Amino acid sequence: MVGFLKKLGIKSYILFILIIVFPAVLVAGYEAWDSWSEDAERQHVKDELLHAPSNRNIRTIQQIQEALAGKEHFSFAVIGDTHQRFSVLREIVRQASVHDPAFFVHTGDFTNYGRYKEYTKTIDFFDEIDIPFVVCAGNHDMELYGARCFSHLFGPLNFFFDIQENRFIFLNNVERSVNVDLAELPSDDYAFRLGRGIDMQMISYIETLIRQSERNFIVMHIPPPVPPFDFYCFKRNGENFINTITQNAERIARVFFGHIHGYGETCFQNVTYIQAGGGNTCDSAFKKNREGIISRHNYVLVTVSPEKVTHTVHYID
Repeated sequence: MVGFLKKLGIKSYILFILIIVFPAVLVAGYEAWDSWSEDAERQHVKDELLHAPSNRNIRTIQQIQEALAGKEHFSFAVIGDTHQRFSVLREIVRQASVHDPAFFVHTGDFTNYGRYKEYTKTIDFFDEIDIPFVVCAGNHDMELYGARCFSHLFGPLNFFFDIQENRFIFLNNVERSVNVDLAELPSDDYAFRLGRGIDMQMISYIETLIRQSERNFIVMHIPPPVPPFDFYCFKRNGENFINTITQNAERIARVFFGHIHGYGETCFQNVTYIQAGGGNTCDSAFKKNREGIISRHNYVLVTVSPEKVTHTVHYID
């Protein structure tokens, strides 16, 4: 090969390098970097979590409950999908502060790649402001070793807490898992399904929690399959989840989620579902408004009293 190229001249050597050698070196280099990067991140997470403060959500919730003890009227704000865009988040906090919310709910995706440094930058931001944040896990937050970071730094991935008669239920529906439902064979309409969603055992537990409280707020990252959000929803046991929520509609105050960047809301089978991904807009998937989705930075302000719950969306741009 080399002798043949030598006869053709020096330009053929260059062509050989560009077509054969350079791509091979590039691929090998990328594979080596990718392997090193993942190993380095795993070790970094392992080392750093040994000394990092833990269970931030737990401490934050305790702080909120103490501040609201005996108060029947309060408000909170909902935001999601900030993706390390701290300038946007800072402006949202500044504008929302006028309404004096007791706390923020973050519907997830506060990181881009689930890296430890992204977690710590987010926590540093939270430490700078006076309004506490209760955080749900998003799919980006769970990448690489994000699940380990979240579990240590913030606490359980699924949790609930009460403020007076109001119950807040936070759900992890972003981890990919096999469908665990029993399949009837030899039916040929069953396919191996690996997807995001909620297991049936968790749905049963959720229903128990809902029925123990007269007013429930549900928080998750990925929307359930209700229109107009069903183009980017979770599939695994999505219909079962909706059926459970519908059967307990009189006990559901709101269902919040992010994932889709922007704002949208719908009343589906007597339940109000709110898309609250206002920390980011106009990414590659959503370069223009979809029907029912307003692609603008925003936060949702929720006002709670013994008599009713109301909400308003506030756009910051």
